Amino acid sequence: MARSKPALARHMSKAVNRLEQLSGTVNLVLEVVDARAPGSTRCPVVSKVLAGCTFITVFTKTDIADSSATKKWRAHFLDAGRQSIVFPYGKKGGRAAFIAKLISAFEQESDGETNIIAAVIGLPNVGKSTVLNMLTGKKRVKVGATPGVTRGLQLVTVNEKMLLMDTPGVVSSGVAGKEESLMLALVGCLPDTFYDPEEAAERLMELCYERYSQKFAKFYDLKKPAKNPLEFYDALAARRGFLLKGGVYDIQRVFPVILKDFSTGRISGITLELPENK
Repeated sequence: MARSKPALARHMSKAVNRLEQLSGTVNLVLEVVDARAPGSTRCPVVSKVLAGCTFITVFTKTDIADSSATKKWRAHFLDAGRQSIVFPYGKKGGRAAFIAKLISAFEQESDGETNIIAAVIGLPNVGKSTVLNMLTGKKRVKVGATPGVTRGLQLVTVNEKMLLMDTPGVVSSGVAGKEESLMLALVGCLPDTFYDPEEAAERLMELCYERYSQKFAKFYDLKKPAKNPLEFYDALAARRGFLLKGGVYDIQRVFPVILKDFSTGRISGITLELPENK
C-alpha cells in the first residue's frame, strides 16, 4: 500500500526543517542527481531554502546511463547557469581530480571565498553517500541500495579547504504526484510500498522501450527484440518459465523482475528522460 499524501507532506516538512538548519552555514551545495533521470531527481526546494549558496550538480550513476543523454543534460544545466560534474567511476586517481574540479568550480562562482563548507544534497538512493565517501576517501557513511540509508547529520573533512555536512535524503514536494512518483520509483528513490509494480513497469516501457529495445533483448538473452512492450512481457515470461495453468504467461511475475533489474543498474546504458522533454 502506498504511503498517504499527508505522510509524504510530513516527511517533506521534516526534510526542509533540516535544510533550514544549514542556511547561513554552508556556502556550497552539491546537488546529487541520478544520470538516468536528472530532471526528476533534482530537489527544487533546496535552491529556495539555501539561496545564496554556490550550487554544483553532481551526476551519479553515469556508468549505467546513456552517455549521449548525459552530455545533453550537462549542456542543459550549463545553459541554465548551473555547473555540473560527473562522478568518477573506475578511474584511477579520480578522487583527486574530482575534488580539484569541485574546488575550482566553487572558486569561480564564490566571489573570492576560499573556505568551503559544503552540503551534499539529494533524494534517497541517488548516491549521496557514495559521493561523500569519494570526497573523504573513507567509508565513514554506510552505503546501500535501500532508500533512506543515510540518517542524521554527519560532519566529514575533505581537505584543508573543504568540510562536508551530509544530510538525510530529501524527498521533493512533488512526490505525491503520480507521474513524478513513478519516475522516482523506476530509479530506486522510492520504496516498493509507494507504487504498483505493473503500473511502474508499464511506465518504464513507455519511457524507453522504443529507444532501447535492443538493450532489453540482449540483457534477457532473447532471440530478438520484441516489437512492443506486450510482446516483450510474453517473451520474458517464456524465457523465465513464468507460466500459469494451461501454459498462460504469468506476466505479473515479470513486472518486479524488470523493475529490480533496471533500478539497481543491472540493465545499463538507459536514460529515462531528455532535457527537451522536461
